[in-house]
Amino acid sequence: MSVPDADDEPRFNLFAPILAWLLPGLGHWFLGHRRRARLIATGIGSLYLGGLLIGGLGVIDKETKPLWYYGQLLIGPLTPVVNAWHASHYPPKDPTYSVNHTYAQPSFSHGNEIPTLFTTVAGMLNLLAILDVIVLPRRREEDDRPAGPPGGVERRAT
Repeated sequence: MSVPDADDEPRFNLFAPILAWLLPGLGHWFLGHRRRARLIATGIGSLYLGGLLIGGLGVIDKETKPLWYYGQLLIGPLTPVVNAWHASHYPPKDPTYSVNHTYAQPSFSHGNEIPTLFTTVAGMLNLLAILDVIVLPRRREEDDRPAGPPGGVERRAT
């Protein structure tokens, strides 16, 4: 049994989790885990974008759904930007508005639960990715080489 090198031991990273919060997968990319970074960015980004496309930007609403918002906030700074844009374009209902004035009404149907869940689950998955990069070691250049032939058995031409 061999003793692992000190270089192989995971180290505490402070910069990588910040990058992972800014953009899903960016922390893994910074540490050299390119394939994992692409998978994380594609999976989490698709789930978040899918929730926004299904439910609209009103899915992210800090005023009416604060607990869901904090889960969605784990995806990064895009959530407060979407929330601010939505709040500025669709003000909450004001009793002084006239009857004919249009405003954004919150959805009270069950149809809005699924996209809210999509965006919040994307945030929770990004939290797992953030926790993963905290102690993930940086990948060295020689780690990118394939480990051996496919199947694990080397075949020689005779």
